[in-house]
Amino acid sequence: MLCPMRRQRILNRFGKVLDDVLAEHGLSNAKFSRLANIPRSTLSHLKLRPPTTAPSLEEVRAWGKAAGMTAAQILALHDAIQLSFSPQYVQEVVDRLRKKPVRPER
Repeated sequence: MLCPMRRQRILNRFGKVLDDVLAEHGLSNAKFSRLANIPRSTLSHLKLRPPTTAPSLEEVRAWGKAAGMTAAQILALHDAIQLSFSPQYVQEVVDRLRKKPVRPER
């Protein structure tokens, strides 16, 4: 009997940032879900297909504190969440601006 082909899931921008932060702290998705008190299905949904409204900064702060993140990591995670809810074009513009070298004023 042949195994059905598994569909590959592609993480959104938020999912990629969160995975990096969790790996940095040695946390699995399951452990982070328990610490942050959010259902694993909700976490999976956020990482793959953002819902119509982004989590608030207060929610993200609570998640970050539960996972032992620094203030800078929490802010980066919040920014990634907000950006993942923006249109693709806006995400591309932000990526281009981040790569553009800063020129000193004369």
